[in-house]
Amino acid sequence: MTEQQNKHLVTIGKEYDKIKLDKFLADMYNVSFSLVRKMARKGQIRLNSSRIKGNETLKVGDMVKIPGLFLHTQEEMLEANAQAKPLFTAKQIKDAKTWIMYEDDDVIVINKPAGITVQAGTGQEKSIDRLFAEVYPENHPKLVHRLDKETSGCLVLAKNKSVAKDLSYQFSKRHTHKRYLTIVKGNLQDPQGEIDFNVEKVFTAHNREQMKVHVSRGKEAKTFYKRLARNKDFHLLEVEIETGRTHQIRVHMKAIGTPILGDGKYNDHSQNSLPNGKKVKMCLHSRDIEFKHPNKNRMMKFTAPVNSKMLEAMLALGFDTNKI
Repeated sequence: MTEQQNKHLVTIGKEYDKIKLDKFLADMYNVSFSLVRKMARKGQIRLNSSRIKGNETLKVGDMVKIPGLFLHTQEEMLEANAQAKPLFTAKQIKDAKTWIMYEDDDVIVINKPAGITVQAGTGQEKSIDRLFAEVYPENHPKLVHRLDKETSGCLVLAKNKSVAKDLSYQFSKRHTHKRYLTIVKGNLQDPQGEIDFNVEKVFTAHNREQMKVHVSRGKEAKTFYKRLARNKDFHLLEVEIETGRTHQIRVHMKAIGTPILGDGKYNDHSQNSLPNGKKVKMCLHSRDIEFKHPNKNRMMKFTAPVNSKMLEAMLALGFDTNKI
């Protein structure tokens, strides 16, 4: 293999294991996500000799074919990036900066809005990781945990690999503390309780991924709730999770007969309305998060204000917002 051919083929090492292909290319070659997608559509990027979409997850040993354009001079790359259609508008990038609640040399803590996915994937091009790569073009922040697309609230990003590794470990080993607010609907008899059903991934008749509870199969999951307010069958709850399974709070609340108000996946659409008949989006908010700062060596706690739509639902139900 010639030197030039070597430049066009890259073997994935441990530092990029389980990273999305487009993020790897953006980090390695300082190119935009939109340019990566454009090159992927043209077949100029290959993964293990196969055509790709760009959002594939890499693993150690994968071979990536790099387009010659990515190896050109910085001036040529800037011109190519400028010609590619931007994924986000200037206003969206500016607005994202207003979500930041805390920032230092190592971490960023944001109040994530509902309606945007955290990590890009199939059918989900616009995401927090891609948006903040535009906010910080010189040093793309790294995800260390997740929130569902329709969940708002505290989300932590790392500014470098060592901090990302430390924080990811804290989240995976349950050394962090998270507290949520949610509105559920149904006959919730106990004002507080623990839900400890296992959670497993299943597929619907339309081959859509969904989580469900099971007595023995799946992964262990524990959810604790406390009622803060009530209006007939509507309940404002404070929720804490000991584990962090996919859709855990949503599927656990459904399992005890009180699905989250506005949850289009685990609640009947006819039940996602306020008493006045107004439809609502999912009422689940990550209010508090606490973790140990990797370099300051002390615990840090952050609280994210509830988003306007959920606050509107709370007021419509007569809940005292001063208690949150």
